[in-house]
Amino acid sequence: DKNQLTPLETVENNQRNNILTNAIESLSEREQYIINYYYNLNNYTFLGLSKIAKDLGISRERVRQIRIKIMEKLKTKLEESGVTSVNSY
Repeated sequence: DKNQLTPLETVENNQRNNILTNAIESLSEREQYIINYYYNLNNYTFLGLSKIAKDLGISRERVRQIRIKIMEKLKTKLEESGVTSVNSY
């Protein structure tokens, strides 16, 4: 099957996921809230910018700005850990 990963690809994916999980855990609680709900990570239900903003008592624009900074932080942490295939957000 063309779509099946090789054992090496599976190991690499697991390592990348562990690095990402550790990077997310290093974020502040507010940053984790935003990233988990906005990107539907870790079994969190997707929430849009407006709902996240309302929950946190900040503007939708501020949530957007924080999300961008979070993505920059995560990208840097992944690159520092040797993950090379980091896509733009």
